[in-house]
Amino acid sequence: MSLKAFHLVFISLSILFLFVFGILGVVNHGSNGKTVELVMGILSLVGTVGLSIYLYFFLKKFKHVSYLGTPSIHPGCCSSHWPWSLGQAQLRRVRFASVPPIRQ
Repeated sequence: MSLKAFHLVFISLSILFLFVFGILGVVNHGSNGKTVELVMGILSLVGTVGLSIYLYFFLKKFKHVSYLGTPSIHPGCCSSHWPWSLGQAQLRRVRFASVPPIRQ
């Protein structure tokens, strides 16, 4: 799992927990009348909106990064450095250039 996938799962679970906690705080305020629960519920719902906006911009910024941690081929993203972007002749030169000569 890549850092992007972990981040996506972690932030999504945080959004879910904040939303549930916010709803519970607002509903419990209706039965108890405690102001602290209402404030915590509203702050949790505001945090839900904030994390949702953060997740949107995070996914927009890292859309070229793969979820599996392998490099994705993107026209403007370092595709010339990966072996599959090289031609057959260039790839042969790279392979044989890295092999040390055999001494007899």
